[in-house]
Amino acid sequence: MGVSLLAGTALLILAFVFALRAALLPHLVSDLSSEEVSNYLTERFTSEPDLWRVHIRMIRGLLKSIKWTIRQGDRAARSVARAAYFFLAGLAAVGFSLAILVLVVSF
Repeated sequence: MGVSLLAGTALLILAFVFALRAALLPHLVSDLSSEEVSNYLTERFTSEPDLWRVHIRMIRGLLKSIKWTIRQGDRAARSVARAAYFFLAGLAAVGFSLAILVLVVSF
């Protein structure tokens, strides 16, 4: 009984860790800085004949950000799915321990 209670508790803790792992780790979203983007509004850039080069750089930066966001979303979904499995396994183990306790106390 003690082993399944300990295993159930460990699985519940593991589920909690997997669910919050992606949220607790810091990640950078983009390699574009806000200073760089604000420079694109100055007179130097708006009167530039090759302004399309700046647009291409912005588009590439946005593509990287979108890919990164999709990857992080997929990681978060996998983490939540793992957490659900660990939670259910831990809950079952704790329920099994409580059932054994009820049987031992009843008889």
